[in-house]
Amino acid sequence: MDGSTYQGILISENASSITMKAADNSETRVLRQDIDSIVNTGFSLMPEGLDSLISPDEMASLIHFLRKP
Repeated sequence: MDGSTYQGILISENASSITMKAADNSETRVLRQDIDSIVNTGFSLMPEGLDSLISPDEMASLIHFLRKP
């Protein structure tokens, strides 16, 4: 309610809060009572056009890396 905006991937939620992971791998927890709205942009955090600049093998390696816990 202070006007802050957060962007990230929703990684967990419960009745009182949500937790998002940002592109820099930081996590932000926000109390639901402090949320005015949640919007799914439908956009990926991957830079636009990256998929056309790397080979299929490089893309597979990138996906493998990103899926590691």
